[in-house]
Amino acid sequence: MSIRLMLATLAATLSVAAAANEVKPEGYQKLCGQKETCALPAANLVAFGGAGAFVYKVHAGTFTCDVHAFGRDPAPNKPKTCSIPPIRPKVTKVVRKGSSTSSSSGIPVVTATTLPPGRYAIVSRRSGKALEINADGQIIQNQLNSTAPQTWDISTVAGGYYAIKSVKSGQSLTLSDWQTEEGARIGQSPWIDAHSQHWNVSSTGNNSFSLVSRFNGKVLDVVALNTQDHAPVRLWTYWGGENQQWQFVKVAGSN
Repeated sequence: MSIRLMLATLAATLSVAAAANEVKPEGYQKLCGQKETCALPAANLVAFGGAGAFVYKVHAGTFTCDVHAFGRDPAPNKPKTCSIPPIRPKVTKVVRKGSSTSSSSGIPVVTATTLPPGRYAIVSRRSGKALEINADGQIIQNQLNSTAPQTWDISTVAGGYYAIKSVKSGQSLTLSDWQTEEGARIGQSPWIDAHSQHWNVSSTGNNSFSLVSRFNGKVLDVVALNTQDHAPVRLWTYWGGENQQWQFVKVAGSN
């Protein structure tokens, strides 16, 4: 075996070992150790786990960092901790321009409390990244680039709900397999006017909206408050996090 191959094999082995020993998600800050009492001044997402496996739940006040508080053990027989996402840096105050504002990146966003139908990019308030369908048909966030995978036609349907259709595929944003649990997957499918394709677009203030599934009442949520490209987007119970709030950016050339 060549020295180069040996070094590559050693690096891969160390990488796997490091992941297996990870007691908090990348970028998270330790809150307390297993079976210790944790304290939070306000509701926050908390990761519980170790060995690279975690479960997430919103907590507030004091709680014990254990399986009971999170409902399951993501890493049996492994050391575990409770950790929280890093504090997000402040965003420059928006500047009003008539019926829209400019975010800290200068992108004009809709400011109405009721979303007008139209063609939009849908941008996470927390990360500034856009809702996108990737090559595998998965719903993720990615750097805003105004391409077809990030462009959505928004229209109203009966009952005050909205349909959200991908410009790239012509298919509709859909709750997968009629799931009701936390972390339910979303994807795309042909429009059949089902409750799994109906969305309540509700103002949360700050020129942002939550997107609530009519079928299970959960909202579009960037998993674990992730701010990285390609982070998955799922459905979660609304708790007010910026990763659950979205801004709508009119696509150039649309009405």
